[in-house]
Amino acid sequence: FDSRPSSAAGARASSPKGRPTSAGLSRTWSGTGTGSSSRPTSSGRLRRPPSPSRSPSPPGRPGTPHSPSKPSPALSRRTYLQECDIRYTVPDPLAFNTGHSSKMAAQSRGLLDIDLLTVAATLHEKPEVEEVNLQSNLSLTDKGMVPFLNSILSAQHLTDSLRTLSIANCKAVGQRSVEAFLMLTESASNLRSLDVSGVQIGTKLQLALCQVIGDHETLQSVRLAKIGLGGTCITCECLTRILSSKSNKLLDVSWNVFNQKEFQAFGQMIVNNNHLEHLLIDNCAGYMVGHDSPVSELVERLAHDQSLRSLSMCMNRIDFRGALVIEDSLEGHDKLSRLYLKNNPLGILGLRSILRLICRASSRLSKLDVEGCYSGAPPETSTGGKSVTQVFSFTNPGGKYELDLTRPYHRSLCRMLYETGDRFGVMPDTAFLNLQYSNPPYSHPSQDSIGQYKVLREGILNFTFSVESALESKWAKIPDSDYIQFLNKHLSTTRFTPHMAKVTPLLASWKIIDGMFLEQNAFLSALACDFNMTVPVLEFMVKSSPACANETLFRLLPSIPSEGNSFFLSMNLFPKLQDLFTTVVRMEDFLEFNPQNATGHYKLDLENSTDYAVAQQLLLLDRWESVVNKRNERFDTSQRGNKSQIRNESHQGRFLQLSVHTLTDWALPESGEFQFDYTTCYRPQRGEKPLSDMLWENLMIYVYNSQCRPADRLKVLRSISHHIFVSAMHIRQMLGYFRNPEDREEAVVMFWTRVVDMHNAKVFRVRFEKQEDIVRLQERLGYTAFFPFLQPENAKFHLNFAVYDQRLAVCAFVQLMVREKVGNIKEPVYVRGDGTIDPLPLGVPRSWGDFKLCPTAGTFSGTYVCAPEDRQFELRKQLAIKYGYQPSEKVLVDDVMWWTGLTEPPADVLDLLEFFISRYNNVDEVFCVIDGSADASTGNGEITLREFEEGMRKMECRKFKGPDENQRFGGIFRYLDPGGEGSISIGEWRVLGQLWNEFDLTIREFVQFLIIAFGEDLKDAWEGINESDDGGDGGDEEDSITEAEWFEAVKKIGYFGPARIVFALLDGSDDGDISINEFQVLENYKPKQPKPK
Repeated sequence: FDSRPSSAAGARASSPKGRPTSAGLSRTWSGTGTGSSSRPTSSGRLRRPPSPSRSPSPPGRPGTPHSPSKPSPALSRRTYLQECDIRYTVPDPLAFNTGHSSKMAAQSRGLLDIDLLTVAATLHEKPEVEEVNLQSNLSLTDKGMVPFLNSILSAQHLTDSLRTLSIANCKAVGQRSVEAFLMLTESASNLRSLDVSGVQIGTKLQLALCQVIGDHETLQSVRLAKIGLGGTCITCECLTRILSSKSNKLLDVSWNVFNQKEFQAFGQMIVNNNHLEHLLIDNCAGYMVGHDSPVSELVERLAHDQSLRSLSMCMNRIDFRGALVIEDSLEGHDKLSRLYLKNNPLGILGLRSILRLICRASSRLSKLDVEGCYSGAPPETSTGGKSVTQVFSFTNPGGKYELDLTRPYHRSLCRMLYETGDRFGVMPDTAFLNLQYSNPPYSHPSQDSIGQYKVLREGILNFTFSVESALESKWAKIPDSDYIQFLNKHLSTTRFTPHMAKVTPLLASWKIIDGMFLEQNAFLSALACDFNMTVPVLEFMVKSSPACANETLFRLLPSIPSEGNSFFLSMNLFPKLQDLFTTVVRMEDFLEFNPQNATGHYKLDLENSTDYAVAQQLLLLDRWESVVNKRNERFDTSQRGNKSQIRNESHQGRFLQLSVHTLTDWALPESGEFQFDYTTCYRPQRGEKPLSDMLWENLMIYVYNSQCRPADRLKVLRSISHHIFVSAMHIRQMLGYFRNPEDREEAVVMFWTRVVDMHNAKVFRVRFEKQEDIVRLQERLGYTAFFPFLQPENAKFHLNFAVYDQRLAVCAFVQLMVREKVGNIKEPVYVRGDGTIDPLPLGVPRSWGDFKLCPTAGTFSGTYVCAPEDRQFELRKQLAIKYGYQPSEKVLVDDVMWWTGLTEPPADVLDLLEFFISRYNNVDEVFCVIDGSADASTGNGEITLREFEEGMRKMECRKFKGPDENQRFGGIFRYLDPGGEGSISIGEWRVLGQLWNEFDLTIREFVQFLIIAFGEDLKDAWEGINESDDGGDGGDEEDSITEAEWFEAVKKIGYFGPARIVFALLDGSDDGDISINEFQVLENYKPKQPKPK
């Protein structure tokens, strides 16, 4: 074309003088297929004035339009240019127009009708037309399309040579063009590829088009996207005719709309066809809110297909439900290797199903497109107001299910559960419990020829799925207390492990989405929860996407086995040390989690994959401990009678007890805040030895000298807590190093299951002076776990009958009362469920000793007291063994450190004890002095009220001097006479000895603290305390310290014990001050140094 002048100029140069040029000529198009056209006239007809001196070339002449011989490219160009010149069109340098190609690849060239008519006028000279591609020429109409297609149709040699025909996205063409297209398709016996996508085809022609396609013997690729197919009464018949073709390998019906029924028929026809290899059904789902995507009906039937190699289902609103159907149906497909799911709302759950599919050994998938699939709808958690599990969890599939078998998702979910039972080796009758079917009878489905379960397709199926029996038998050899071994083996077994041969497709899918941060985050979250990863795979993912390295490690570290060196090697994959420190902060809960001592409070963000891993492991531990309790025939002491170790559980601030009875009925979501308390059922076995006192003391010194926050000190102690056992005295000593009640509470909770002498627990329980502190511990550890079985004396309680374990505690108190002494429960108050108070005219009902006869509503409060001679020690041990899981079989009365806290007796009793301590060696000595002190009486081993009053006066006790002296003596006497017999026995009197021991121990603990803080010389301690009191200015040895100054000083030096008691004992003169001389009394309480050998 470059060497040739413009067509108009060339015509004028060659024309004789006075002869009209081609610019003035016109030719009339009669409407036939071989005619030509020019610009339209005002009447709409295209015509050209006749040329009197020009006549057509005779037939048979080479180079003329009617020449049957094959023209040269130069001659083809000349002919085409002549036609352009005649029609006043600009030549298009297309290889087809110049004669250099038999393929008219004219897609997206902006052709007009006149351009197409120009080409049509030259078609009769073409020896063959192998391809006609007019895709996306939006200006073409019937005026140009019909003659062009008819020109090909009129030449048999052109029709026979045609291999590819496309008028895709020629949106302006009408019915006449479609009719011509159909005629050409039917006549082109060697046609391989057909594309009419984007052309709206009326209902009348749809069936004819589909019939032509179905009858064609050579078509291998058919594209019918966005032609208006679907939603009519003939859709199923159209699909049937299309898929009747035995030659077609590719079918694209994207951007048409099909409903559920049509997809059902479509899927069955694909299975019956058995020749189709590539299917594209993008954006075809006629979605209805609240229903599964109808494309699931088609996918479900593809399980029996044997020919498809690629499947594209982009933009079909496929969520996690549809993804599970895909996983269930395509996991055993023999040939499917490519799956395109772009821009579907799969979300994390759906993406997890697809990743499991590509990693299965039975799957042939090697390429996956999940771009734009990072978001998705939240999973359904309830049906009809009842919470049920409707989400499949590969790791923890147990729960309560309600399945509507008319839905493909629920059918696939049911099949997956049956396959899970097979995976764990559990028979259906054992795995499916409490089964109810709306159309009885129900029988478990069998497997078909491809191994898929033939689940029913109608009715409502309710059941509880459980594989606990498999866990119980499979892990029977694991010791009950080896929680880490259980978790490692369980997670390695139940989590999905990618097949070795399928790791490459998985990593290729990761590589494809490099730089797509939203897709990468969803990809990682999907892998984090259900997959077992290895260090080499993790290393590749980190190096292949450096920008996402920290996020990759953060999310996938929980999926790395904790055994061996894998976790250590994974932590070394962080690109920089700074990245490690930054990420560790986000993983704090995961890194600090101690499965061997999981008792504690948890507040987990389930969107954080590491927090999710902690929640997942705790739920598994809860199930394991229920198996252990069942194995050991332990009584259920859970909070709600559901055999769970988890208490006070809430999600997003809403208590789960309002919607689920057990957590096995609840599917762990992947968002929201999950908060709960966990109390393990583990207890130290008989013979376990606590840490030595010296080693524990050294440990406490390090805790005291640490510059860390108290919360951080507790975290360090938790990390080593499972390696040590402690005594009750150790716990008491530790409490003095924490100021805040919350930290002290956390310390007790942490070491609660590590105390070897729980029968002496009252030694440290008394350090919680406020009742609300005790209530918090009861709520966290459990009312039965924290129950004072062996020393219930002076225990105050306020219990709710509506809560299972609190009702159990009432039962235990009443059993003690009935066996030890009726009336031991003082000041009982029973408030019925309706809020009215029951006066209990006959006392506390003995029937409450039977748990089944206890009320299930209302509250009960009171205080339990018991005289030493009334104790039923064997009963107390039995209750401790049954309800507290304590190994108390061989505990003797003499093994118990009988104790009384300083907050239990009235203040007058403490004042009296302070008087005795300053004058006598022990309470037995005081008892002998008082017994027989009244006139005309001798010592008989009991003290009456009169003897007590006279004894106090003879001792010159002036602490109670005043008009109410006798009244105060009476209050003290009644406290020491809990049985109300009117006399105090030596055993009852020795309650003061328990208080005396508490006083003595408090002083010794304070002295021990001073030695740790200031050294062996107590003068240094006095100077330090006095200096703290003087604000750092230094103090004189002869100065005294007031009570207020004392409290401030001991607080500054870090002592958080009962400072008031210490002050009262040191203030021997009762003048409200402590002098240096009085302070020196502490020398008597210093620990004795061992003599050198």
